[in-house]
Amino acid sequence: FVVGGDDTDTWEITIPESSPRWVPDANMAGRTRIDRISTLRDSFDAADIETTLDIVPGYAHAGMAMLPPVQAFFSAQLARWREERSG
Repeated sequence: FVVGGDDTDTWEITIPESSPRWVPDANMAGRTRIDRISTLRDSFDAADIETTLDIVPGYAHAGMAMLPPVQAFFSAQLARWREERSG
């Protein structure tokens, strides 16, 4: 998982109780993307699914800025896969 460290806006993901889309527990995963991705990671961890969460400082919701940690993650996964296949 990867998210910008400044991705704290709530206006487009938190559903206010005054909204017609609001239902009980609509926001129980958190108010921000950081909160929600952390909740998702915790859920995966509770199910014994290995996870990685990178919080990229200095960025909000900026897809291309997330590329370096995504590339690092996949490079590590591919290296591990290659090592397992060669051994």
